[in-house]
Amino acid sequence: THSRDALQNVILPDLTSIIVLKGDAVEDHWVEGVRLTNLALRDARGRAIQMTGTRDCAVTACDLRNAEVGVTLGDDTHGCRIAGCDITQTQGDGISILGTSTDHERVTDHVVDNCVIWDIGWGRIHNRCGGVYMHRCARVKLTHNHVHDTPRYALAMDVGNDCEFAYNYCHHANQVTADTSIIEAATALDWGLSVDQQRERHQPHNWGNTVHHNLVHDSGGWGTDQATGELVSPYYSWGIYLDLDCCGWTVHDNVCYNTVMGGFMLNGGTDNLVENNIFVDGAKQQIQWNPWKGYVMHNNRCERNVFAYTSPANLYALNSFEDSFVQFADNVIWADGARPVIQGVAKLPRNKS
Repeated sequence: THSRDALQNVILPDLTSIIVLKGDAVEDHWVEGVRLTNLALRDARGRAIQMTGTRDCAVTACDLRNAEVGVTLGDDTHGCRIAGCDITQTQGDGISILGTSTDHERVTDHVVDNCVIWDIGWGRIHNRCGGVYMHRCARVKLTHNHVHDTPRYALAMDVGNDCEFAYNYCHHANQVTADTSIIEAATALDWGLSVDQQRERHQPHNWGNTVHHNLVHDSGGWGTDQATGELVSPYYSWGIYLDLDCCGWTVHDNVCYNTVMGGFMLNGGTDNLVENNIFVDGAKQQIQWNPWKGYVMHNNRCERNVFAYTSPANLYALNSFEDSFVQFADNVIWADGARPVIQGVAKLPRNKS
């Protein structure tokens, strides 16, 4: 039981950040080799831990809560590790990894491993935040994390290359947003360029990312039903969503179940491989391939996956489909005894593959 006085206590944070590690990359004055471990840090108006101009620093086994963000790795940070931390009750992201350079080489080689991140994003009006969110970075690894009960995605990235999302357990995301997913990526920060300029950047700067061996379920979503005008949940969400115009991704050996719009969605893009995944019980469909006006979509492959679901859900949603968009091969399909239905191609002849 709690005393009356204890229940009436209110904490008003005064600190902007609790720990700031700030080097100067331009002058080659780095903060290096700092280890923050077994700390309970809470009650800050800003980021609990913030780093810029740092190399080979670590945050391990810390409890971080009631701050704007648990840990922020900003510009000119390289090779830092966040591991074994509990992060909750943040205003925004649990962990932010944020660069500014268009070649993504100012934020590189970080690892976020074995962290538990939940119940975050209390203070963002638009709630566009995640357990771990990153942009303009390279060779970052998000591994063995448990992320749940987030306002939007669990793990997300806007533009980056050679990053890895692996062995994470993520569920019950998107509690107050829609048109989103549990694991999400996009090249949104390049949308200010022409399409031709964006595509020139893709292979050197937005390529080589992997999503593998993750368990994701209950994609959530919260929005207005177009037919009734009522707010509903779950709503308009996927398991893994590669938004416009992701290219050169490999999505393999994941298990996705209990999603709304499907276990996987590609919104434009080329040269993506989706293989050896298990997709179960997407309410609308199991996987979706969606072209986007003005963007190229070709050389995508969907191979050796297992799809299991019940009617009336669709197997695939293939909007304005052309054979060059994606090649299907060697997938195992179980529709609970019903004939699989493919949205968008009902009147087109299909070959055996």
